[in-house]
Amino acid sequence: MTGLSITSSANPKFKLLKGILHEPSFRKSSGYFAVEGRSFVMQTLNDRPDSVIAVVVAEGVSAPVGFATWVLPLTLFKQITRLANADPILAIVQRPVSPTLQSVMPFRCGVVLDQIQSPSNMGAIIRNAVAFGSDFVLASLGSCDPFHPESVRAMAGNWYQIPIGTVDIEMALATWRDVQWILLDSHADRRFNSVDCGVPSVVVIGSEGHGVVSPSLRALGRQSRYVIPMRSGIESLNAAVSSGIMLHYFMDGSRKE
Repeated sequence: MTGLSITSSANPKFKLLKGILHEPSFRKSSGYFAVEGRSFVMQTLNDRPDSVIAVVVAEGVSAPVGFATWVLPLTLFKQITRLANADPILAIVQRPVSPTLQSVMPFRCGVVLDQIQSPSNMGAIIRNAVAFGSDFVLASLGSCDPFHPESVRAMAGNWYQIPIGTVDIEMALATWRDVQWILLDSHADRRFNSVDCGVPSVVVIGSEGHGVVSPSLRALGRQSRYVIPMRSGIESLNAAVSSGIMLHYFMDGSRKE
C-alpha cells in the first residue's frame, strides 16, 4: 500500500490525530475534525474533496486513490478510535467556519442548542435538522463541540449540508429580534402543533437534564414555550427525539402554508 507510514506514537502526525480525536481544545484550535467509517469517508471524499486533509487507514486496509494517505499499524489505529476493529479508516477534514448571525439571514427555520452536553445528542439533532430542512444549527458557547467524534458519528455524514457552528445567545436574541423563538418545555401550556410555521423561527433545544437554562432565553416567557404532549408518567423526551418531532412538524406545516 502506498502512503505515508506512521509507525510511532511520537510521530507529529500521530499526535495530530490523537489530538483531533481526543482533545476538544486541540480539535478547535487545529481547525480539523475526523470523519470515521468507510461509507461516511467516501461520502465526504465524493461531496467535499477539497476539505479532506488526509485519509488514514490501518495497514492492509484499502484506501481511496487521489488523496494523501497515512498508514498506521492497527495497534496505533486502536489508540485513536474505538471503531478500529470495525473498519479502520477515517478522514481528517477541514472544520467548517462557524457562520455569523448575519450570514444565515434570511432564514425560515433555524435551530439553537442551549447547553447540550451529549455529543451523540448533538449529532442526532443536526442529522434531524438536515433531514427536515432546517437552515442552520448553532450551539450555545457552553455546549459540547458539534464536531466531537461522537457527534460526527451521530450526524451520519450530514456535517456539510447546512451551516453548523456556535452562537452567543444574547447576541442572537439582539440580532434576530423579529423572529419567532420556540422553546420546547414539558411544563408549557401550548402544544407544539400550534406554532405558526409561516414566520421566520428559531427552535431552541435544551439539555435533557436541565432543559433551556440560558437566562436570556428563559426570560422570553410563556408565549415562546410549547409542549410535546406525552402519556402521564413520562417526565421528558430525549432531546434528539424532541427535535425530530418539532422540526418535522415545522417542515410539514411550512409546506401547507
